[in-house]
Amino acid sequence: MAVFRVENTNVNAPPVNKNDEITLYQIGRYISSNEAAWRIFGFPIHERDPAVVQLAIHLENGQRVFFTNETAIDRAINPPKTTLTAFFELCNRADDFGAFARTLLYSQVPRYFTWTQTKTWMPASKAHQLLHVSIYLNQTPWGDYLQSIQDTRSALSSTVVG
Repeated sequence: MAVFRVENTNVNAPPVNKNDEITLYQIGRYISSNEAAWRIFGFPIHERDPAVVQLAIHLENGQRVFFTNETAIDRAINPPKTTLTAFFELCNRADDFGAFARTLLYSQVPRYFTWTQTKTWMPASKAHQLLHVSIYLNQTPWGDYLQSIQDTRSALSSTVVG
């Protein structure tokens, strides 16, 4: 392994701030031969392929909620959306996507829809995603039932009205 020290010999150049972590990282960065060849051939450097979608399974109003003293009341009234609650909303849509979603199992949704940052399911342009199912049941007797129902029931629908 070779170690090189790079110094700025240009007198007119602005001085480098010794506490500037970004500049120090760029100066001292080592690129291996493998990474150099990867870049020369133009392959993508950072990518998640296939994407992993984490599907939540929880009891009604049993999703994890994180709150502070200031947001406790708002979070209790409007709990955050999960992939499961958004799946129910998707199935309740009156358009063609809702009709199609009602024919899918919950675990099949990531093949045809993408989970967005706005916490909704949108039709996927590329349906190449892996599935990871998380079950948050807090040691309830319904845990085994929900785990077995996730792949056997098609057209799940929410029992909550309103």
